[in-house]
Amino acid sequence: MTSSISFYKLLKEDIKKRVWLLCIFAGIFLVVLPIATAMQIDSILYWSSDDMNYAKSWFLETELGNEWVGFFMIAGAVLGAVTSFTHLHSRRQLDFYHSLPVKREEWLAVSYISSFIQIMIPCILSYVIRYLIGVTKGVTGPKSAEALATMIGITLLSYHLVYIVSSIGMIITGKMLTGILMIGVLQIWYPFAAALKNMVMGTAFETYFSTEAVVGYQSFIYNLNSDMSEKSPVFLYYKMIQLYFRDGNLGKITFFAIVTGIVLTLITFVLYKRRPSEAAGKAIAFPILESIVKILLAISAGTFFAVMASSQYEVKDQVPIWTFAVGILSAAFVCCLVEFIYSADMKMLLKKKASFGLAVLGTALVCMILRFDLIGYDTYLPPKEKVVAMSVDLLYDNPEVFSNTLSYTDEDVKNRLDGFRTKEFARLYQVAQNGVEHVGDDIDEWGSEKYIPVKVAYYLKSGSVTYRKYYVDYEKMYQCMDSLFADREYRRKYFNVDKIGKDQYYFGTVDMYFGTHHTFTSEQKDLDKLLDTYLEELETKPLSVFENANLVAQLQFTKGDDFMNFPVYKEFTKTLEFLQKEFTNWRNLTVDDVSSMTVEYHASNEENSEIISKVIPKEDMQQVLDSMCYVQTGFLGNIAEKDMYVTIETTMGQSYNYYIRKGHVPECLKTNNQ
Repeated sequence: MTSSISFYKLLKEDIKKRVWLLCIFAGIFLVVLPIATAMQIDSILYWSSDDMNYAKSWFLETELGNEWVGFFMIAGAVLGAVTSFTHLHSRRQLDFYHSLPVKREEWLAVSYISSFIQIMIPCILSYVIRYLIGVTKGVTGPKSAEALATMIGITLLSYHLVYIVSSIGMIITGKMLTGILMIGVLQIWYPFAAALKNMVMGTAFETYFSTEAVVGYQSFIYNLNSDMSEKSPVFLYYKMIQLYFRDGNLGKITFFAIVTGIVLTLITFVLYKRRPSEAAGKAIAFPILESIVKILLAISAGTFFAVMASSQYEVKDQVPIWTFAVGILSAAFVCCLVEFIYSADMKMLLKKKASFGLAVLGTALVCMILRFDLIGYDTYLPPKEKVVAMSVDLLYDNPEVFSNTLSYTDEDVKNRLDGFRTKEFARLYQVAQNGVEHVGDDIDEWGSEKYIPVKVAYYLKSGSVTYRKYYVDYEKMYQCMDSLFADREYRRKYFNVDKIGKDQYYFGTVDMYFGTHHTFTSEQKDLDKLLDTYLEELETKPLSVFENANLVAQLQFTKGDDFMNFPVYKEFTKTLEFLQKEFTNWRNLTVDDVSSMTVEYHASNEENSEIISKVIPKEDMQQVLDSMCYVQTGFLGNIAEKDMYVTIETTMGQSYNYYIRKGHVPECLKTNNQ
């Protein structure tokens, strides 16, 4: 039937019906946030009045990129969608709406525009008002206008996606409770599914190291480092502002969000058009979805609890009784729970035997695959002819030595592996084969001296990348890294050397590991010869130098608040000679510098044995000084005695922590450390 009611009148009535939305969000966006902004600007100006650049940078990122705007925008989008479609869950209201001579697509458009006017118009005005407050306070910079436009665009795009996804949740359900639950599921299903997969696969498979595991997953909304957040509407706003202020590049994620928004809008239109009128009051509006939702939830819950039980009670040689019992019982319970939500009738819990049976059988099958590795995940090795390049990285590098050069944030793991890619992977492939051979072996992850844990990436001809982690023989890994380090360019990438010149890092400090600390003066920061000398040795010294880790000092390069640390080894003779000339008080720690020295170690080789703390007398201190090393691990393996720690207090009031080098236990400790 053609509509005989004007669109404007429908829109006006819908706004009047939900005017409380306008009142709430107008109050938040047009009153609360501007006042808070003015107060915060006054506070920041008070504390940093002599540094307007800081104030401008703060306003740009903290006020225009205000995380609370995103929170209220998301809340508004969800509320707008819920209130737009509450009539779908009431037979009486639905009959009234359908009795009016208005097409469904017109109702859909009215609901969307009405919600937009009441939530997003105040939000956009809030951006403009807060920007003008910044102008009057003098904290806006050249980039502020661009940032204002960008943030408005990000907010509009994020609002659209959250609203549309929430609308789908309301449209495909027939009860308010299931509608709200469905909205929650649709908004966060991908991060939840990825987190569940990582937990299950990581527990079940020894070599599991997926793309998500490489990139990382964090649930805190403002610290999302994974591409998974792009696929979760409620996190999209935070992901986009993070990318904008960090990289300034939103091309890829914006394209993805626009395309997704268009597709979801079309899906919403089709679902609303085809939604059965008699669905009001039913848990799920489309009967075909009832069994699908029930089976998926039951198998997911059953798998989760089965893996939890397996990790707690099962060992490799045991019959996996608890895995299957807990998994099947959990799946059955969830089936009954979902059926009760659907029907609110205890008699219907086991009525639909087909979906119940499929859920239980599906859970049992998944448990069998995970428990017995029926798909051969752990032993999979891509055929050599299908591999175009490989990459390897140590699972536990030493962050104390290479701070900010060997990066340890989750997102950078993938970038590091990509940077270490090599087409000369013959030895690397042998390392991977060796890792597969050791799958299932009982290896002490932290205490083994024979095996090295590594991360491996296979770059296939198909364009896909496969990640795995293995435990490989120390000798094979050493030979592999030795051959890779023969390539000077590879070594530059590994140590991130090019970043020093490219980003114009400067000399900051040099620390003696067993002695003094020096700060480079402004005249010393342009020591090109020192840098060239150091890099020459860093790029050409044999791998044994890095493995033995005879650390003498640490060079720190700075750029503002950022820094990178590079180690100086005893074998870097030219660099040390240069530093000794540059600093007149360059010297090692001596016994005269030590006011007290304590060594802690276990009373026996038993891990839980008593810890002895021995105060070293003055006459024995030199023995300990000669036996110390700064780190526990070299480039590949352990170089320190296990569970032996040295604490030194100096006459200058400083405290240092060291280790005893493996095989160099001082005579004064041998009698006590049997």
